Amino acid sequence: MSYGIKLEVWGEYALFKKPESGWNHASYAVMTPPAARGIIEAIYWKPAIKYIIDKIYVLNPIEYAEVTIDNRKLTVLKDVRYVIKAHFDLTERAHEKMTEQRYYARLMANINAGQFHHQPYFGYREFPVSFRPWSKTGKIDTAYPTEIKNLGYMLYDMDFSDPTEIRPLVFKAVLIKGVLNLDTVSVC
Repeated sequence: MSYGIKLEVWGEYALFKKPESGWNHASYAVMTPPAARGIIEAIYWKPAIKYIIDKIYVLNPIEYAEVTIDNRKLTVLKDVRYVIKAHFDLTERAHEKMTEQRYYARLMANINAGQFHHQPYFGYREFPVSFRPWSKTGKIDTAYPTEIKNLGYMLYDMDFSDPTEIRPLVFKAVLIKGVLNLDTVSVC
């Protein structure tokens, strides 16, 4: 059995850097799966756990702003709010006496208490994440309840299977009714 979570995250600014944006970074329109996983790992990290992001719900409209950090002009997202739906699998490094239920209980204790392994952030340390468990039941109201938005190619993960040739895995991101559904994506 795999334990699932729904985590609400928000902040003033976010930068999920597009690799093609060069020196003056520009953000993807929506949080990437690695960024979502990084937030959860910042809250509760153990080498025994691999988090899998299932869906990202966009609660606030996508808006951009220009900011300067360290003499770098950044095109960032502003006033972001998401719900991350995820689950985890145990890795080969899981301790034999620790069950999924115990890892889940520790993760939820950190989420409920607002505690973390290290401060989660939206792409840059200057953009901290606030978080809490998503406690509402039923349908999650998004900023785009009737729209379909093609977001282009987006980073899904990094493939470390060959240490001599680490490569990015991308997918064609489509926001359907405000939800980036990662359950059915095809990576390339």
